[in-house]
Amino acid sequence: MDNSKVDLVFIPYLVQLKHDKSKLNYRDIFLSMEGELKKNLPKNSPELILPKIIIHRFARSKYSEFAIIPIEDFKKMLIRLSELDRQSERG
Repeated sequence: MDNSKVDLVFIPYLVQLKHDKSKLNYRDIFLSMEGELKKNLPKNSPELILPKIIIHRFARSKYSEFAIIPIEDFKKMLIRLSELDRQSERG
């Protein structure tokens, strides 16, 4: 998945890792990920709907590593977690 701008695989998210001291344009990174995924994966691939996350680390100190996620993907994650929580309550 590296050619699709995805660094972590076998998890239900599309994660790109960045270690850069400069500011990054997250929007451009997400658009690039989306374009590469659409180009490299089959049209009906389940990976295309997974939430996209950028993990940006710019130093080795407190509050210098962040997970950046588009709000729509964040909402998907919250809905899915809520569904899993309800399922576990039902046993």
